[in-house]
Amino acid sequence: MIRIVTKESEGVFVEELIYKETKRPMAETTYSSADLKVKNGSYKRYKTEYWRDKKTVVSQPYEITGFFKNDLKDSTWVTLNRYGRDTAFIKTYKRDTLNGTYKKITNGTLRISGSYLVGLEQGYWEYRNRRGSLIKQGTYNQGVQDGKWLIHVGDTRIEGVYAAGEKVGEWTAKYRNGKTKRFCNYKQGEYDGAYMAWYEDGTMRDSGLYVNGKKEGEWKYYFEDGRLSQYALYSDGQTDSSQYWNKAGELIPKGQEIYWQDASFPGGEMAMFQFVSENVSYPQEAVENGIQGIVYVQFMVGLDGDLSEIKVLKSPDELLSNEAIRVIERMPPWIPGKEHTQVKSLLFTLPIHFRLG
Repeated sequence: MIRIVTKESEGVFVEELIYKETKRPMAETTYSSADLKVKNGSYKRYKTEYWRDKKTVVSQPYEITGFFKNDLKDSTWVTLNRYGRDTAFIKTYKRDTLNGTYKKITNGTLRISGSYLVGLEQGYWEYRNRRGSLIKQGTYNQGVQDGKWLIHVGDTRIEGVYAAGEKVGEWTAKYRNGKTKRFCNYKQGEYDGAYMAWYEDGTMRDSGLYVNGKKEGEWKYYFEDGRLSQYALYSDGQTDSSQYWNKAGELIPKGQEIYWQDASFPGGEMAMFQFVSENVSYPQEAVENGIQGIVYVQFMVGLDGDLSEIKVLKSPDELLSNEAIRVIERMPPWIPGKEHTQVKSLLFTLPIHFRLG
């Protein structure tokens, strides 16, 4: 690495770092004194280069531009990362804390937009998929969801209200044709009250009652033709008794019921792990900074096997989160799960491991 320090004017010193092997720029930082202790002014960081087998220069094309004030991030910062896909982050800082506009852009599509106030999400936010279609939109207050939210999942539009980060009151889900898909009540983030769900043609699918997040009393589940698939009695969330029928209307003998069958990757678990292994590209910036760990990704497997509602539950770093989401988005359709002898949309959580060395 080659280091060059230039005094541009009184109180303005610019440090340039250049790759020794290729003579290309690495970084450019502005300081307020010759001892280069306090960053004050513009900052630029260019693509990372490293040597593979001491022969080949490998470039990690990204660029960071921003501004420091008294050694703290200030004003607008822009990150361009073209590792695997074009991604841009636009963040506004005040005294090293996110404060103002935040945007994430992927391949020219605005994916996330909103604002921070003293490091916490505040006001209206939008989230979009890679095609630019809305996934969800709503408001935050001091970093938690608060107010009306609309969530778009495939052909379904879900609408309801959050209070201090928890779902409350009536929530409804509607099909593209405007018919109601699901109706339920929430109390402090838990189901509480009547629950009803319908097929797209308006035929009843499920009906029952929740009390403090647990099923209670009589529940009925139906096939699309209106015939019962299951009848159950619940007490404090536990099944007291139940009966199952097949699509022909025949009662299924005890021990042969399929109450639950999880969604699965085509070819099974080993095929899934092989797909992940072959498609993960370890972010070079994470390699350079020694970032590793497990990213837990949750997603919905729909009735047709398509994946939606992809979100990270836990991750050691945003770099790994973005790569894990990219891999999930590339997956083929899954084999949908079953519940109450019916094909159902089910949530699935997948851990993706990132290890160095």
